[in-house]
Amino acid sequence: MTRIRYNHVMTKNRNKRAIDRPSSRIRLVWYFIFLVYLAIIIYILIDATGSLDKNPGTNLVFFEEIRRFWNLIRFDEQNRVLALQNLFGNIAIFIPFGFFFPLVTNRRLTGLKTAVAAIASVSAIELYQLVSNSGIFDVDDFILNWSGVLIGWLLYKGMSGLRRLARRRES
Repeated sequence: MTRIRYNHVMTKNRNKRAIDRPSSRIRLVWYFIFLVYLAIIIYILIDATGSLDKNPGTNLVFFEEIRRFWNLIRFDEQNRVLALQNLFGNIAIFIPFGFFFPLVTNRRLTGLKTAVAAIASVSAIELYQLVSNSGIFDVDDFILNWSGVLIGWLLYKGMSGLRRLARRRES
């Protein structure tokens, strides 16, 4: 049986593989950051206003709004900033979800768990907007939000890989 030291926590490993468990204090910090992020995201996506579309509705045509906003960016100087905010904001707002979710959950199957949690979260927000008439139920938002989660998860995996590589070089 080997013992592995990580963040001042000793863990036993029967399979002689490295265990990636942060200390409980660090895990609490990640939980707190993730909860603050979720509160901000709920406020921005449900309570905030200020989009190009003032009339609530639905968009069930894939890439229709993405194409429309892309054309606004290219040809309409008046609405360029709002179009950029919509396209890249919908991606950027979910990048932290993809990064922090694996940190606050069990690290096994993090890709699958992150994907399921992202689909559930984005679907819940879009359905709330549809039912409450507080926004537009838009499949393109779903695509953009999920793209942000994927980018965040890839950043998490990249950082984990770099950390593992640094640990190997230290030993």
